[in-house]
Amino acid sequence: MRVLDGDGGEHGIIDREGPVPWFSYATYRGDSRLWKLSVRSIFRHRYELTPAHGDPWRFATPWFTRYTVIGSARGATRLAGAVGPSLHYGLLPIEPGWDAFLVLAAVAFLHRQWFHS
Repeated sequence: MRVLDGDGGEHGIIDREGPVPWFSYATYRGDSRLWKLSVRSIFRHRYELTPAHGDPWRFATPWFTRYTVIGSARGATRLAGAVGPSLHYGLLPIEPGWDAFLVLAAVAFLHRQWFHS
């Protein structure tokens, strides 16, 4: 899957990393890995985003609210919101200064995975 900005410029490609689908993905730009997104629970409601540079993130999608997402970095919540009621709507407020393009791309990728699983 290609990662595009609002102007259609390509920033990388998200691809499965490893032999098991749904458990580990990474974004690459050329030969460089920009981040890795790993599933941290067998129920697919906790994730870890490890960027090549910067702070790691943890994302949770609480039980019974499948499309709610909470993201934390450095031990504090930095993103909290919800997606839905359909694939085209979402409200994901993020703390100013933490809204790196690739973090937002990872959250968008999670959103896509939820709606297509």
